[in-house]
Amino acid sequence: MAHGTTLPAPVRAGLPRSPRALVDPGREPGGLHVEGDGQRLRGQSARFSTQWLPDTPSNRHLTLVWLRLCVDAQGKPLFTLQELAALVGSPNRQAASQHLEDFRQCGEDFHAFVLRKRKVDATVVEAALAALLHTPLAGPTELVPRVQARVDRHALRGATIESALEQSSCGPVRRGRRRQLATGPVP
Repeated sequence: MAHGTTLPAPVRAGLPRSPRALVDPGREPGGLHVEGDGQRLRGQSARFSTQWLPDTPSNRHLTLVWLRLCVDAQGKPLFTLQELAALVGSPNRQAASQHLEDFRQCGEDFHAFVLRKRKVDATVVEAALAALLHTPLAGPTELVPRVQARVDRHALRGATIESALEQSSCGPVRRGRRRQLATGPVP
């Protein structure tokens, strides 16, 4: 264009691959790569392809760790840390290295790794329990606005509330429910 503007790049983007994989990207044995398409991503190689996953931070972090765990016949990782750092939007290999270290600190347990960043302090635990006592059958998503208002923190999400409830004793909920049952029918 004559006025110096540029058009955005196409939505489809791939994870940078090793020079070996550039010969025939994703078609040679071990030529695994990550392909993005809008709000989705997937891993592909000549032998298999994952289904499309939602392109979320958790899925990217798990994909990074999973791809680093993939090794060739000699036990050499298929992807360098530098290549994998691009998956989490960093030009720095330390970003990928930090995710791997976090994974190791979680006992190499994927579930613990995904939940590790949900730092729930006592204030959030207390607020979630108080909200749950008000409506014992409410799910985490329904409790979010109540807990946010109570602690005046608007970045809380359903997963954080769920984590807070996991840290709560069911005793207060049971006592409240017993009182409700003793005083009459529950709507």
